[in-house]
Amino acid sequence: MDIRRLRWDDVNAAKVRAHGLSPSVVDDMILVGLFEVFRDSTDHPAARRIVIGPTSRERLITLIVEPTETVGTVRPVTAYFSSPKEVRRYLARREQRRGSHREG
Repeated sequence: MDIRRLRWDDVNAAKVRAHGLSPSVVDDMILVGLFEVFRDSTDHPAARRIVIGPTSRERLITLIVEPTETVGTVRPVTAYFSSPKEVRRYLARREQRRGSHREG
């Protein structure tokens, strides 16, 4: 999934704030660009994705997104500080990527 921009509205911004984050912190995570995208294995719409990545302050956050009609733009559903399980998932994916770069 190509993610370059987030489409904020009053509803999703309020959900993010309820978890102690701000839209600007989530935007920062996208700008840092070290995020990983995972399929959402819950009972949510198939196109929904989980995005885990660090902010510029190196704090991992988890962002749930849905696609929009604009390429590169997604709509945040919510975001929150990553759980220990999500941190492990992110680190495992990053390590997997490093390993594949060493082999290639």
